Amino acid sequence: MSTREFTHVWRGTKRVVDVIFGNIRDASSLPDDALRAEGDRWKVVIDVPFDSGNHSAQEDLNRLAQLRDAGLESRTIAWVPHFLSAARLNDVGRLVLLEHLLKGSGEQFEANASNLPVSDRPIAKRQLESQRSNIRERLKSALLQAYGIDTATADDVDAVIAGDSVLTSLLPGLELRPPVAADLRAGLNSALATALTYLYPKHPLFEPSETEIRKAELSAIASLVEECVSKGGRLDGIERSKAATLRRIAIPLQLGEPRETVFSLNSSNFGWMENFTKWAAAEALDLKISTLRAHLEDYGVSTEVGDLLILAWTLLEDRQWFRAQAPLSATPTVGGITSDMSLRTPELPSADDWTIANHRAATVFGIPAEPRLSAQGVSRLARLVRQAASVAQTSAHQLVQELQRHAVVLGLNSEMHESTANGNRLKTATEASSLTAALASEVNDTSLLRALAIADIPAEPQALGKSIASAPAVVSTLRNAEWKVLNQLTARSEPEWIQVLDSLQTAAIADEFHSPLAPAIAAAKEAALSILMRQPSLPPTTPPEEVETPTRGKETTPPDVPTKARDLPSSVEPSDEPKQAGTLDRLNAVDLILNGPEVDLSQFEMQLKRAMVDNPGKTVHVKWWIE
Repeated sequence: MSTREFTHVWRGTKRVVDVIFGNIRDASSLPDDALRAEGDRWKVVIDVPFDSGNHSAQEDLNRLAQLRDAGLESRTIAWVPHFLSAARLNDVGRLVLLEHLLKGSGEQFEANASNLPVSDRPIAKRQLESQRSNIRERLKSALLQAYGIDTATADDVDAVIAGDSVLTSLLPGLELRPPVAADLRAGLNSALATALTYLYPKHPLFEPSETEIRKAELSAIASLVEECVSKGGRLDGIERSKAATLRRIAIPLQLGEPRETVFSLNSSNFGWMENFTKWAAAEALDLKISTLRAHLEDYGVSTEVGDLLILAWTLLEDRQWFRAQAPLSATPTVGGITSDMSLRTPELPSADDWTIANHRAATVFGIPAEPRLSAQGVSRLARLVRQAASVAQTSAHQLVQELQRHAVVLGLNSEMHESTANGNRLKTATEASSLTAALASEVNDTSLLRALAIADIPAEPQALGKSIASAPAVVSTLRNAEWKVLNQLTARSEPEWIQVLDSLQTAAIADEFHSPLAPAIAAAKEAALSILMRQPSLPPTTPPEEVETPTRGKETTPPDVPTKARDLPSSVEPSDEPKQAGTLDRLNAVDLILNGPEVDLSQFEMQLKRAMVDNPGKTVHVKWWIE
């Protein structure tokens, strides 16, 4: 005895049915447990239209009656056929012989036709094939009669049981009639549909009934439901293909009112509102998903359809999702709701805190505002703010460190730093660092939004947002700046140096929102280098030094020219030439040596500026060697 699975779609829901074949009257062939269905699956037991000895089909029905009387209740359908007539049983035997003779490519026929002339064998084979075809058709017709699909005739079946007893059940109260169908498969589907209609009379009437409603379609409807509720209960301009699917599912499910490309959903047109309210009222604090599933089982809807109803109700009634007493970070989806989850009335921020947090999330982090104060809205907004703060907190902290490291040159030290009409860069950066760290570490959604609402944020929150958004780029600018050049600004007292320093500090003190720092640093560096290029050398005090400068093309170096600096063009190495103590223009100097006939002027200019910055006050001598 083996069990086979049969797939049946009823009212849009696919169900798997267990099917077994056997002799019902024979308890040794089909024990009581074999007739009992497992769980919520249905089982169909199909008897055969014949038996040994003088047994009859009535004995099969008698055993089923005894089991019902003994209290056996099961989602089991028994299909007990009339017995085939003797003529049809003879046909069965003859068909077995013909199938054996004609199987394969003809080897068996040739082996049994050796007594026939070769010329007669094709004719004989065609006659046998014709007989096989005719017997098949007679037996198909007889089987339809035996299983109650067609009216029984005495030539084909022995109708010894009542016609309405062909289908019976072990489920109390279920009455099955002979199926009206074209074939046995359709007859089985008809019987299952009758059984499911009896068991779940309130199941939504999805049409066409035999077309399965798939998870992807229910997920799409769930998205439309969420969008509709978030927009106040009305959704316009739905794509026509989605609208058609929405109507097929939502109308029989009493899920709002879909019309053409418009969808309306609220507490008054959600057909399940009264049921869910009653189920929720019976629970103290947590409304367990397992409780809702138990109630929905009475309607026979699939788990995924149940998920859609639960999601719709939680949106309309604003319930928060929990698992193991901890709030979920995101709303589960169709197919993702598990029985260990529960629902609670949420703890929401005040209306004022919600309004402020919504505005600040948009201006500081660039997060679109949530239109509705709800558990779903709070969860979405808090999740996005937490993610943005987590991403930004490292660079925000680094920005404060870099600004403090160069506070003297940038005018941010405690003695000089003052707020301006364009803000206070270091103060704003410090506030950004503290805010992002606090928001990133807050696990409670409502607490996070309250923290955002009451945070000490500048009157111009856009400046704070700009500081956070630009922090990675500004940190990079500060770390890569030419501080050897910029540090000279605070060591000089000449008016032109002071003017460059004032311009840099004015930009550095102001918020990035008003005064980008990168252009100001670049301008200060160029101005400082320009001043250095124009300055005369100081009195000689030290021996000359030589620096080799990159050239284009193949380099040739004279024997008496130092080579240590070729691989590090920005370094300075002492010259190998003998010092001339009495020659003043060679003292306190740096020699730049160019090799080869072609010179990269842009690199040479950079090298010249570096030499002047690294050796302030010294004379720079340029030597160009060509061989």
